[in-house]
Amino acid sequence: DDGRLQRARDPGGAMASDGGGGADEPLRTQEDGEGAVRGSGGLRAALVKALISAIVMGVGAGLAVLGKGASAGAALEPLTVMEMVAIIAFGIQIAAFVPAFVFQTEKFYDLTGSLTYIVCGLYSFLAGPSALDDPEVTDVVATALLLVWALRLGSFLFLRVTSSGGDDRFDAIKPDFLRFLLTWIIQGLWVFLTAYPVFIANATRGSGDFGAVAVVGLVIWVLGFGIEVVADRQKSTWRKDPANRGKFIEYGLWYYSRHPNYLG
Repeated sequence: DDGRLQRARDPGGAMASDGGGGADEPLRTQEDGEGAVRGSGGLRAALVKALISAIVMGVGAGLAVLGKGASAGAALEPLTVMEMVAIIAFGIQIAAFVPAFVFQTEKFYDLTGSLTYIVCGLYSFLAGPSALDDPEVTDVVATALLLVWALRLGSFLFLRVTSSGGDDRFDAIKPDFLRFLLTWIIQGLWVFLTAYPVFIANATRGSGDFGAVAVVGLVIWVLGFGIEVVADRQKSTWRKDPANRGKFIEYGLWYYSRHPNYLG
């Protein structure tokens, strides 16, 4: 009799106890189905990210093999200097990603990129065929310019991210292991691609002459470096004004180019 009173108060519970499933059963089934769909979608997204990461590293490895160049030394046979540069570039990114993911921070992302430029540039020069015997002028100049550029940009970006407290572009990326890892792997390929000419020059023996082509290249570098530095300084000054928050800079070099820092 108490049971009848209980069933009157809780008809759904009575149906469940009688094996009917109750009114909540359709909802529970629907939720289970949606959970399965989300699970399969999450797995598919993870596989896509893993595939993209593999492709990015594969592109870097392919370019390293095509670059050929001198051997990396007896201890590293049969690897070439270019192949070792690729390994170092991706290795630094993966090593830096681990603490970045654990502590959920992106503050060292740009600094790690600059460090990768420096380490890979120095390694390719020192491991190259002419570094110790008779360094080629073009190799020395190209490597020096790479180091200057990387040191300037890395320090600038690191100071900017520490003063601002972080980069909100990473807010939605950091919690996702594979997505966050992919950004670091892409940075490794970016370093390898953008400094590829310097790595190739250091890993192979050329004429060594600092001729007209080298002079033109030096002039272009100075012009581009100057544009980049001025553009960064202009935007830094502009961002300090609270009135500009949420706006896009449109004065100075930014009046002529949407992204003059990248143009440089």
